[in-house]
Amino acid sequence: MNRLFLFSFLFLAGCNSQKENAANNDKAKDSTKENTTTAITTSPNIDGCYIFILKKDTANLKINIKNSQVSGNLTYNHFEKDGNVGIIKGKFQDSLIIADYTFQSEGITSVREVVFKISGENLIEGYGDIIINKNGDTARFKNPSQLKFQDNQPFVKEDCK
Repeated sequence: MNRLFLFSFLFLAGCNSQKENAANNDKAKDSTKENTTTAITTSPNIDGCYIFILKKDTANLKINIKNSQVSGNLTYNHFEKDGNVGIIKGKFQDSLIIADYTFQSEGITSVREVVFKISGENLIEGYGDIIINKNGDTARFKNPSQLKFQDNQPFVKEDCK
C-alpha cells in the first residue's frame, strides 16, 4: 500500500512539474514574441531613397539597413563643380547612420566618413572638423560627438526611381 501511495505521489508530482514547465515555456515564448515585436517597432524604417537640394546643388542617397548594417549609394552633384558618385557602408547606432563613403571624383577614389541623423522621415547630414590620413585619400571626423546637424537642410525621403 505504501508503494502504491508513493508511486501515485511521484506520478502526480511529475505531471504537475510537466504542467509548470509547459506554462514556463509558454511564458518564455510570449516574452520572446514581445521582445521581437519591440525590436521590430523600434527599428527605424529608413530604407529607401532621399534627395537633398540646396540652391543648385543636389545629392541623392539610396540606403538599405539590415541588422543595423547600412549600405547604399550616394551621389553629390555640385553646380559647376565636379560631383562625386560612390557607395556607403556602415552601421545604424543611436539614431545615427555612421558610414564610410567610398567615391570617385576626378578619377580618384577616396573615402570620407559620413554621419546622418534620423529626423522623422528625413535624414540630416552631420558636419564637423575632419582629419585626413597620411595618404590623403581618407577623411574622418575629428570629434564625432561635436558634429553639427542643420535641420533646415534635410535629405527628404522620396520614391525610388
